[in-house]
Amino acid sequence: MEGRLDQSEFLHRFHTLSWLLGLIFVFVTIHRFAKKAEEIKATSFQSAVETVEKLQVKLAAFAKKHRSEIQDDPAFRQQFLQMCGPLGVDPLVSQKSFWAKGKVAVVFPKKSCIVP
Repeated sequence: MEGRLDQSEFLHRFHTLSWLLGLIFVFVTIHRFAKKAEEIKATSFQSAVETVEKLQVKLAAFAKKHRSEIQDDPAFRQQFLQMCGPLGVDPLVSQKSFWAKGKVAVVFPKKSCIVP
């Protein structure tokens, strides 16, 4: 009988096909996980950027509101700087005496905001 496979040939082809389908399934699953990981990473990064921007505004407002305490009270200034330091924020950076002009400079890595 031509065209018919014996049982061992059928099982061999069946196992080979099963193995290939399993391999395809693994690659598709890996691709889906990688794609989802990139989506989560992008969302997390955007959320972090938004949080830093909000923090930038709040720190600038706080520094402006409490400018005299920051300038006059060394203990208050030290606590303020300790709060900002781990964030990589230096709110007391000045160019041509921002304090004298009534402005506060809040500097982030690669980004700054000058508040009048």
